[in-house]
Amino acid sequence: MPIYLGALPWQDTKIDIPIGSGNQVISWTMQPTFSGKRGIRVQDLMVVHILSESAKQVDENGKWKYPIYFASTVSPSNMINLNKYLKMEGLAFRVSSRPGRRVNYKKIRENLTTVVDDDWSREYKVGYKYRNLDNPDVYYNETTDVKLTRNWRSSFLQLASKEFERFKIAPERYDLLFTEMLASDVETFGDSGVDGTALLTYLQDRIAQSRMALDSLVSESPEAASTLATIDLMNKLLPMEILPPSDPIAIGVWEMYDVLGEEEKAAAVLVASNSDLSRDDLNLMLLRGASAQGIINNLKEILNEFSKDHPENDVVRQLLLSYRQELTNNPR
Repeated sequence: MPIYLGALPWQDTKIDIPIGSGNQVISWTMQPTFSGKRGIRVQDLMVVHILSESAKQVDENGKWKYPIYFASTVSPSNMINLNKYLKMEGLAFRVSSRPGRRVNYKKIRENLTTVVDDDWSREYKVGYKYRNLDNPDVYYNETTDVKLTRNWRSSFLQLASKEFERFKIAPERYDLLFTEMLASDVETFGDSGVDGTALLTYLQDRIAQSRMALDSLVSESPEAASTLATIDLMNKLLPMEILPPSDPIAIGVWEMYDVLGEEEKAAAVLVASNSDLSRDDLNLMLLRGASAQGIINNLKEILNEFSKDHPENDVVRQLLLSYRQELTNNPR
């Protein structure tokens, strides 16, 4: 009988690879990767073999002399379920001896922000060369080249997002966001003949106050300067005019610039990405993960503050009615 007719389907198998003298092991379950999840591939066995041989050679501190990396563009199926041992360090995942945090922000910053100018070297050097990514005379194919360069931007944004998180969730930022949304709705009501002058004036004053509070938070924080430095460097190395970003990346960069008070840079991002999104569209996209009830509750809170001094304002009543209808029609 031919051997392939008698072959048994691959079952989930625990793999243990000793590190160095064997006091520590990498242990994971290797699942089927081939032909309807019934088998594994030769390349999978090669990866296991390479890991096994490299893990034998460690220095006196237990570090691998020949560390193993997976490019960030590698399909997850080619990583043979090693996820808990993979640490992102820029454009590659390093296989670690211990499970833990998936992202090594220190190494990402070190690699991304170090520009290697040497033509060549026999020694390992931290950083990347970024050759010709800012050269308008070089042709980049949209299907392959431009998409691949987005891996750099994704890594830069991942780094910047960690520092930006403080401002992203700041109450001052959310107050500004919701007040801008309300002001836009009041202007729409005004177009229909309803006088919303008093409410609009209140909202515009509140927007100015929220912006000042957010600017004060930003000016006193070293994370703001670090975030700006990261995305400024990204845009210098990978100019959006030459390598247009994808919409999610463009919106992410726009949000950082906008919140951190860099309005001209924020506007330039939208121009470079050919985005025709309005401010309202962008604000709603930033709240995509929020429930309709949560959004409306925040809008109502601002309206209730105004109503304390203007209890009979008809615009407030109409807005609250429209929000209740929206929540009824689009429950989330």
